[in-house]
Formats: sequence, C-alpha cells, structure tokens
Amino acid sequence: MKKLIGLLIAAMIFSAVSFAQDSTDMTMHHHKDCIRMKKGKMMVMKSGQWWELSQDTTLNGTTVTTSGTVKKQDGSTIQLSEGEGVDMNGNMMAKKKGMKKSS
Repeated sequence: MKKLIGLLIAAMIFSAVSFAQDSTDMTMHHHKDCIRMKKGKMMVMKSGQWWELSQDTTLNGTTVTTSGTVKKQDGSTIQLSEGEGVDMNGNMMAKKKGMKKSS
C-alpha cells in the first residue's frame, strides 16, 4: 500500500512538472510587451499573447514597420534581424537569451 501511494505521488509530481514546461518558442517565461522579429515576421507580444504585426506602428516617436525596419525619432533607421525587437516605449531590445542561430 505504501509503495502504491508513493508511486501515485511521484506520478502526480512528474505530471505537474511536465505540464509546467513550455512547448512553444513563441512564449517567453517573462511576459514583457514588445514587438520582435520571429521567423522572419514582426510579432507583437501584449499581455503574454503573440500576434503578427498587421500595420506599421509608432511607439513613442519610433516607427516599426511590418518588414522589420525601425525608424527612430532622430531619423536613423535599423533593420531588425531574427530575435531583435523594440519595447513598447520604442527602445531597442537585444536578442532573447538562448535563441538558436538559424542554419
């Protein structure tokens, strides 16, 4: 009986741990609102949900285009590469840690 209870407890713990693991690369463990280049598309994260950027957007004077071009207030432009993005204040963000280089 003790072995059965121990086995059931171990199974429940294993199940809880496996459900808690993240299965998609589109979900970040911390939910910071941003616009990021993902798989060649500009993606918006807002409140933990991702969707594709459907139109050019201006954030605090910085314009982000659907093609990944960022035009800053000072007139300079940057083309985002995979994993790069801007936060909702228009500040540049580095690539997400742990991102794999595409081959």
